[in-house]
Amino acid sequence: MENMEHSSGRMVSDVSSHYKRYLLGAETYVEQLDTTMIESLLNKPFDTTVPSNYIQEMYQVLNLISALELDTGAKIVEVGSGSGWITEILMKLGFSVTCVEPSKAMIQISKDRLQTDSKSKNIDYICSTLEDANLKAYYYDAILFHESLHHILNEKIALQNAFQFLKIGGRIGIDEFAWRPGDSVLENQLKQEMEKHGTLESPFTKDYLTSLLEDVGFSEIVDFHSINGFIPRKLGTSSIEELAEASANITNNIIAIKLEGLAYLSADTQHLKARVKLLNVDFDKDTGIVTVKYNLTNQSDFIYQQRKWRTGSVKVSLTALDPISGQVVEAMYRETLPRELFSGEDCTINSRWFIDQRQLNLKWHVDLVSEDLFWFSQKDFVPLFIGDLV
Repeated sequence: MENMEHSSGRMVSDVSSHYKRYLLGAETYVEQLDTTMIESLLNKPFDTTVPSNYIQEMYQVLNLISALELDTGAKIVEVGSGSGWITEILMKLGFSVTCVEPSKAMIQISKDRLQTDSKSKNIDYICSTLEDANLKAYYYDAILFHESLHHILNEKIALQNAFQFLKIGGRIGIDEFAWRPGDSVLENQLKQEMEKHGTLESPFTKDYLTSLLEDVGFSEIVDFHSINGFIPRKLGTSSIEELAEASANITNNIIAIKLEGLAYLSADTQHLKARVKLLNVDFDKDTGIVTVKYNLTNQSDFIYQQRKWRTGSVKVSLTALDPISGQVVEAMYRETLPRELFSGEDCTINSRWFIDQRQLNLKWHVDLVSEDLFWFSQKDFVPLFIGDLV
């Protein structure tokens, strides 16, 4: 059996000397299965023998998709797409999917599964490893690995290709278990799987995978706790790590971004330029709702990030100076950008804000805020006056 002692940060060290065998194992995996196992592939993720597996799998996949924060219609590469059950979810959520899968039989199972759905026209199949895949450069919005990265034969080439295939601002999403040297239970399970099917089962240590992503050029690398389901109220004061079904310490649940020299806003950002062009204002005095349509252009050298969970994400606010208190007040609620805006890009937004009846006579302006960092009006941006409401 292969050497399990190594310094590379993967469980199996001598992949290159057994490359052809591992590749053959992946290509012929389906042919090694009996009819019951093939039927389970067709029905996956539903599993009547262990129903809890379905719940865990679905949470992981949906959490990963959610954390990627992709727009409908985004182009996704699904690596190790297998029987197509994740492909089906992505397809029905409105994404355009390219499946990279080395097994022709697996691809056929996926096609059989999805053939009656009209949306399957949005799916492309590439029978290849990611290392050998010939895909468009600077084209895809995301590359997704759900419990498939540990099958990759040459991780450096695979991740270099992933970086090349992504457009600037594109994201790589990974969720699977991490390797912790000395975890004999996991190591024995994977060793048995390799002996049985000839497939590579070689997970990464967290530090090694993070360093690989950095070396390839990815930025903004974030790892996640996996926390799912209903949480009893009595546990409301518990930390996220305490509640996590799988801690970030023992998993490789990671998202990273391709920026190539570009940067998001930070506390050190000095000069910001943005243009907001007012298109229309409609005010309903009875409800206190003001609807403002405007065009926003990023005139800075930074990316206006849209991601909700990140410090520095850019939102649009309607603000006014209260002359009595001398304080700046905000209408409810801040508007999230529809997408990330790169330097020179623009978007048209239709925002709805609620204004307290007692504040209708204030001078309301459109301002931008980099969450937890600063207001654009504290830099070089001049807020846009929307006109008197009363």
